Amino acid sequence: MLKWKDGKKAVFFLMFDDSAPSAVKTVVPELKKRGMAGTFYVAPGGGPFKAAQKAWDKELPGPGIVYANHTFTHKGATTAEQLDEELAKCNEGVAKCYPGLNQMRLISFGKPGGVPWTVSKEELSAALAKYHLIDRPPFKGYPITIKTTETMLALVDAAPAKGQMGYNVFHGVGGYGWNNFRPPFFSAPLSSASLL
Repeated sequence: MLKWKDGKKAVFFLMFDDSAPSAVKTVVPELKKRGMAGTFYVAPGGGPFKAAQKAWDKELPGPGIVYANHTFTHKGATTAEQLDEELAKCNEGVAKCYPGLNQMRLISFGKPGGVPWTVSKEELSAALAKYHLIDRPPFKGYPITIKTTETMLALVDAAPAKGQMGYNVFHGVGGYGWNNFRPPFFSAPLSSASLL
């Protein structure tokens, strides 16, 4: 059995949060141009997703462009009931964008930041299991943990050097969105020989 697809020695995940406008305008076109994959943590009931609904629903989905659950509205969860509704509606929104896929598949989940979140770990675990969601690794990205292009490249290069999984969570890229990565932060991992 292979550890990584096609016998690769490591993997590096490019993750993008919040249905940021730059995903539509910059990120997906660049990934498609390079034949690369990305995971997009979407909130189908939130303003940024709705502002580009046609693109998210019809134009962006395709090979290598994976949508993940970031809750329906990105407004947080203060009760188990609210969490249940947020996860269910987000999964429905994701399913609508990928009608040909088995809807019982595993989907990645990224807890939204900067919003009220008071559900217990046990309540979250139960809800994730109910909706076939897998919690992603802890947030790692600019401007919190990545501050230079060199740091970004070191992160990218570490995965194959160690034969492990690496990842970075992006928000906005190049002036579109929030917690914006400057273009070199985004293009550095795309151009790294480690990802080719």
